[in-house]
Amino acid sequence: LQEQLAHTSDTARAVEADMATHRLIADASGNVIFRIVLDSLAELGSASRMKTIGAVGTGPALDHHRRIIDAIRRRDSEAAREEMRNHILAAAKDLSLGELFTG
Repeated sequence: LQEQLAHTSDTARAVEADMATHRLIADASGNVIFRIVLDSLAELGSASRMKTIGAVGTGPALDHHRRIIDAIRRRDSEAAREEMRNHILAAAKDLSLGELFTG
């Protein structure tokens, strides 16, 4: 999925690869509620990713995903949680929503 995200110039395909990565991360968390919430917000997630990927490209997402996945592989739940938090805050900033989440 990360290779697909890195090597596509089609925004819609990049969005799908990004969303699929998030589904895998949700599944890896073992938290069924997280996956249900993620799936229920899929339409909103797709729209926000179209905006962020269209504005800043796939580089930031790839970097964040790599750090999240590395933490999961190390079984470092605190690091994974912090990396996901950073990813969400960066996306909020890219959507010009940062002030809603930071202060």
